[in-house]
Amino acid sequence: MTTKRKNRGFTLIELLVVFKSFR
Repeated sequence: MTTKRKNRGFTLIELLVVFKSFR
């Protein structure tokens, strides 16, 4: 998990993807 380049607007997307994948 290396989110140092697009730390803006990408964290929310990754979180959403993880959440959808988790559920």
